[in-house]
Amino acid sequence: MKSGKSFLLLLLFWTLGLGVLQAHPYHVSVFQLEYNPENKTLELTVKVFLDDMHTALKNWAAAGLDFESSSSNPFLKNYLIKTTRIKAGGEWLPMDFVGKETDEEAIWIYMEIPVGEKPLALDFETSLLTEIFDDQMNIVHLKLSEEEKTSARLGKSEQLKEFRF
Repeated sequence: MKSGKSFLLLLLFWTLGLGVLQAHPYHVSVFQLEYNPENKTLELTVKVFLDDMHTALKNWAAAGLDFESSSSNPFLKNYLIKTTRIKAGGEWLPMDFVGKETDEEAIWIYMEIPVGEKPLALDFETSLLTEIFDDQMNIVHLKLSEEEKTSARLGKSEQLKEFRF
């Protein structure tokens, strides 16, 4: 009987330990897109789980990327440009890498998109992480002014959202 309890305790600790080692149970990234009337730009902030971004970029870099280092910047910029596009005035717009920040769980990537006057229509397309995770959700928050705010959820089956104001 004593060995049965020991086995159950061992099984319990092993199971709990596996739960700690497993990746998070959901795959979500958040895009915040805001119009800056002073600079006439769209400011894009993308929040992604660190482990998901490492998974996405592992084939692009020979060794593991250190997101604290500036050496990861070109990889982050290229991946984001490859997977995310913004169209205004009938043209896909160029994105400029501004920087990044990290904490224990996530990375924030900052991009700037020159757009001129505030767009009345905007197409947002992203396939970020959908090539890796079938359940990937990309939440998009768009703010053109205090009165013009909207959100959308994109994923593997729907990667393009047309915003009209």
